[in-house]
Amino acid sequence: MGKTATQKKTLNPKWGEVFVLEVPQKAVSLEVLVHDSDLVGSAFLGMACVNLDDLPSGKDVIRSYNLQPRSVKDKNPISGTIRLLCNYLTHAPVGLQMPKVDKTAMDARKQKLGVGAVTIGVVGCNGLMGSDPANHPNVYVEVKVGESRGMTEPMSSTCPCWNQPFLLDVASGCQVAEVTVFEKASAIAMLSKDQVLGVVSVLLSDMPSEPSFGWYPLVGLRSSDLAAGAVKLALCAHVIPEITVERPRRDMNAVKDNASRGLGTLEVSVVAAKQLIGSDETGTREAMVSVQVGQSKQQTEKMGRSLNPVFNKPMTFKVDPGVSVVKVAVLDKGGKGAKEFGEVEIDITDFEEEDEVDDWWCFTA
Repeated sequence: MGKTATQKKTLNPKWGEVFVLEVPQKAVSLEVLVHDSDLVGSAFLGMACVNLDDLPSGKDVIRSYNLQPRSVKDKNPISGTIRLLCNYLTHAPVGLQMPKVDKTAMDARKQKLGVGAVTIGVVGCNGLMGSDPANHPNVYVEVKVGESRGMTEPMSSTCPCWNQPFLLDVASGCQVAEVTVFEKASAIAMLSKDQVLGVVSVLLSDMPSEPSFGWYPLVGLRSSDLAAGAVKLALCAHVIPEITVERPRRDMNAVKDNASRGLGTLEVSVVAAKQLIGSDETGTREAMVSVQVGQSKQQTEKMGRSLNPVFNKPMTFKVDPGVSVVKVAVLDKGGKGAKEFGEVEIDITDFEEEDEVDDWWCFTA
């Protein structure tokens, strides 16, 4: 840690001071705090986090960083920038050791039980904002794939580092790994229960087969939540079981009858939704999907609380002449009635007969 001298009576201080700091294996960020020192105490003016991964070895890097608040409850206005010259002389080695796995045994387990496995390494976070403007948040991270989960120990910092790997089972039907950063309940911070600081959802299908490190920005659990900072993860998908798609049972007599009357036949399988935005009330969804073709409409069953539900609902529609669009809406059945919170229209005029299109479609609010 280093501390500059106090520059008095100025809003544009200049220091020109140099600090040589040892970088431990666990460090992911350089934290810079700006204070206003006076005879009474030291008022917090803002902070900046420098991502060490952004600094090349042995090169001067001059950048300006916007000052940020330390807490979402900070009532004092935070503004201004700080200019830093950083030279990462020697990069510290990565402190995270990924577990060794028997790929052959995992492949056999997938064939026999339909269960896969992934490793999620929680390296650290930076730029977090807690509840107490005067203190660092006491934070921990939970990683979850379906019912399989792991949790780090709490650490008091806006830039904590754990370097902790978790080897998690992946049940059939799981499609997303969920990483949640929590601030622990504290009387000092006036938190009666643990609070979510931000979440990250990672598609299992996007995970590499070899360990890969990266920073992932945190987003709010609810659409109205503010989130700041990012989490650094090491990801490796060892074996991922595929989601079995339920297809409609085709009645060829009905298909021929439709064709004889100038009607088309459209088969739709609503497989899953992913990375939904939680509601303002609960932070999650009890989602269902409605599909409309012309005047005909069908719906999936309501799923339990999840932002990544799997439906696997097959549907078959008669298509009247002139119908060219399939309207798909996602609804929340968590309260009274069903509230739509996303929709997409799919143009089917470009589809060829007997052509199967398997894809993700983005909802708009």
